[in-house]
Amino acid sequence: MIGAVVGTLAGSACPIHEQADHLPGHGSATDLPTATRDTHDYLVNMRTQIGALINEGGDIIDAPKIDQFEWAHLKQFDSLSGRNAQAAFEEMEWE
Repeated sequence: MIGAVVGTLAGSACPIHEQADHLPGHGSATDLPTATRDTHDYLVNMRTQIGALINEGGDIIDAPKIDQFEWAHLKQFDSLSGRNAQAAFEEMEWE
């Protein structure tokens, strides 16, 4: 089963039409570099950080403590970042 982190990253390999603006499912219109940084790069960081945590023997309680500071500017970051990290941990712990 492909989860949200792996599935989204796999989908990012699809060709993207170069456009000036993109309309995401959530949030306001943006350009491709911003959308890439705020979504793809966030998930790559999440996967890297959680993978390291798992390899070091960390558990799901430690997941919200990973370094996500670069994305602290995003709306609802404070309310979602910890849960996102735990969801990624749940998804990746059985890989």
